[in-house]
Amino acid sequence: MVSSKKARSGTVVGLVMDRLFGRLLCCCLLVFLHGGVWGLAPDFAWGADPSGRLAAGEIITDFEEVPGSNLKKGRVTGVVAAPPEKVWEVVTDANNFQFFMPRMLRSRLLRQEEVKRILQARPNSADAVEALLGSAPPPEVAQFRVPGRKYGGYFFGQVKVPWPLGNRWYIIKLQYDESQAARHIYRCSWSLVTGNLKENRGEWKVEPFGEDKTRLTYRVVTDPGGLVPKFIVEKFTAQTLPQIIIGVRNRLASRR
Repeated sequence: MVSSKKARSGTVVGLVMDRLFGRLLCCCLLVFLHGGVWGLAPDFAWGADPSGRLAAGEIITDFEEVPGSNLKKGRVTGVVAAPPEKVWEVVTDANNFQFFMPRMLRSRLLRQEEVKRILQARPNSADAVEALLGSAPPPEVAQFRVPGRKYGGYFFGQVKVPWPLGNRWYIIKLQYDESQAARHIYRCSWSLVTGNLKENRGEWKVEPFGEDKTRLTYRVVTDPGGLVPKFIVEKFTAQTLPQIIIGVRNRLASRR
């Protein structure tokens, strides 16, 4: 009887140790696959005035502390060689994000009634969301846009996330702000409604930079959930952020 209890105890301890080792190994592999924790670190030092670096075409990234949270807000800024209104057209072209935004697998705007149907059904995957949406084409931003004012919308996206996390899907509520359009300044912020993420909120800011150019800033706070340490999430975010500016630049270049 004693030896049987010891055997069971040893089995439980062994399973716990195996799981802990497996999680540690997953984290180590994720770091290895993405260049190491420190190997490709972004430039966190903005300096007193980054305008010169931005004018030279540099893309600058950093992280900001989020008050009252252990999360950090990733920020990336770069100059796009197009007027703010043209850049605004691209960053609000949410139905086509999958064609030029990094890691985006699916993207579409949603009608409010579609969001209600999804929340009632409580889907547990992006495929289940797609099944609920059916074959109806997504709405265009022009259908609810109010020029020169603030207006809202909803967005469904699926993002490719490296193993061991797996892909993430989400629905966010969008808040567009064109109230400063006379000054060529535009904003779009968002917050998480549902999905298999713990957190996803952020903002686009579009503003003039010299003649016929735009300073584009993207901020995001994201937590994919799971057991991967926060510093690895931040590393993944830091590597993705510059690709967002590059994606917008390439999209505009393809339209010329």
